[in-house]
Amino acid sequence: MVNYAIGQRILEAEFTGGRVYHYLKVPPQLWEEYIDYIHSGGSSGNFINKQIKPFYKYIEITDA
Repeated sequence: MVNYAIGQRILEAEFTGGRVYHYLKVPPQLWEEYIDYIHSGGSSGNFINKQIKPFYKYIEITDA
């Protein structure tokens, strides 16, 4: 599952196994590219690993 908070520019991704990450300062146009990529049959994980993870800071969200 992937969500995007446009006002905060945070992309939230939950991966298989339950790990949740917040990618910070992701621009809205990159979110739109992600949506287009997914709708054309691309892999969510591939897009995040190649287009987001190397370029944006992220934090793993854990249960408190």
